[in-house]
Amino acid sequence: MDAANKLFDEMPGRNAVSWNAMIIAGYARSGDGESSASLFRHMTDKNLISWTIMICCYSQNGLFREALETFDAMRDAGVSPDKITMCSVISACAHLGALEPGRRMRRLIALYDFSMDVYIGSALVDMYAKAGDMDAANKLFDEMPGRNAVSWNAMIIAGYARSGDGESSASLFRHMTDKNLISWTIMICCYSQNGLFREALETFDAMRDAGVSPDKITMCSVISACAHLGALEPGKRMRRLIALYDFFIDVYIGSALVDMYAKCGCIERSLVLFFKLKEKNLFSYAGIRLSTNLQCTADPRMRSTCSRR
Repeated sequence: MDAANKLFDEMPGRNAVSWNAMIIAGYARSGDGESSASLFRHMTDKNLISWTIMICCYSQNGLFREALETFDAMRDAGVSPDKITMCSVISACAHLGALEPGRRMRRLIALYDFSMDVYIGSALVDMYAKAGDMDAANKLFDEMPGRNAVSWNAMIIAGYARSGDGESSASLFRHMTDKNLISWTIMICCYSQNGLFREALETFDAMRDAGVSPDKITMCSVISACAHLGALEPGKRMRRLIALYDFFIDVYIGSALVDMYAKCGCIERSLVLFFKLKEKNLFSYAGIRLSTNLQCTADPRMRSTCSRR
């Protein structure tokens, strides 16, 4: 990157390609959006690629309002968007839960005569769902000629988020043909958070049978299901799988295991794991408090000590 900056500064003339390369590089270097924004402001000959890169940069850095403002500035400069630009700016609307700007993007799609392909359609479904307009999300989802993991996942999440409607999510999930890790994890979380802990475990096993490996989020959710069931043997199996998949026992997985062991009555294991954790959060402290409370109940000699806590 130092060599690129040096050469860029020494160039007697710069074109859109060199400017765009530096903007991308500025963003790619540790997500350095500020460097990209600075370069973009000094760029005199901005083209569609430059504008789209900057919109994507803002959106992927969580600066969603700046992404929308840049989109409007692009149109004010007389530059028309393409489908990539539209998908990025619709995604910004989705993250903001901004329904009115999202609806405006839908009108602009018609204005620019873009076909409602799977990418734009999925982005709009996600936007409507996150903005709370489930009628529009459902209608567009049903009308889409093709659907991808984004559109299915958006509807599954929305089905859960809408009054905890796990049944709608489960129905959508069953009809989904191209399930990925995100889809499986969403469904496992949906079951677990709806109190359907056995279904969460069954879905986890089905995921592995389908050849999909879990990530840490999946593992935390399924360990939580074991904890709520007080199911020690499945919990021990999850502990073995953590080793199998070579996951580091960080504060999140560690806290979930502390809680699981405590709720399954394995007080000593819970305590040992708690003290081994290098980092602890409120969840791990809640788990260890449960362990010590259970130990106080089980051991009459500790009751006087426990009553003073």
